[in-house]
Amino acid sequence: MWRQGHNVRDAKEWSLYAKLQGHTLNVAHVAWSPDSKLLASASYDGTIIVWNLQLKRAVRTLHAAADPAETNPQVKGVVWDPVGRFLAAQSDDNTLTVWETRNWEVLARVKAPFQSAPQDAFSTRCDWSPDGLVLVVRTLCLLLVCLPLLTLFSLSLSLSLSL
Repeated sequence: MWRQGHNVRDAKEWSLYAKLQGHTLNVAHVAWSPDSKLLASASYDGTIIVWNLQLKRAVRTLHAAADPAETNPQVKGVVWDPVGRFLAAQSDDNTLTVWETRNWEVLARVKAPFQSAPQDAFSTRCDWSPDGLVLVVRTLCLLLVCLPLLTLFSLSLSLSLSL
C-alpha cells in the first residue's frame, strides 16, 4: 500500500505506507470501507481479510465456504455497502455471501439465481446501489441479478428467494 506525498505527479513523493500480509494465494480484489478506516481484500485462497489501516493489521478473516472444513472457493470480488453496514463477496462456486459488519455474522449466502451459470463464468464484482437498497450481481453470461436489501434480510430468516 502506497501513500502519496505533497506532489502527486512526482513518483519520488510516493512512499510505502503498509505491507499487508495474510493471504496464502493471490489477492483478486480490494475495497475500501466508506469511512476509509478498513480495507477488505478478496483472495483466491478463499478468504476475505478485513484490515485496520490505522493499526496496519488484520482485524477479521472471513471464509467464503459455509463450512470451514470445506475447500474454500476462490473469492473474486468484495464490496462494502454505502454506509459500511454490510460486506458482500462473490466466489467462484457461484455464491454471493453477505456479512453484517457489526458482528461479522453471515447475513445471507445466495446461490439459487446463479446455479445455472458455468462455474468459471461468475463475474468478479458485485456493487451496491448508492442508496444501499439493492445489490447488483452479474455473471459473464450477461445475467444481471438485482437483490433488494429486503430480500437479503428475508434470506437470513430462511425465507425463500423469489426471482
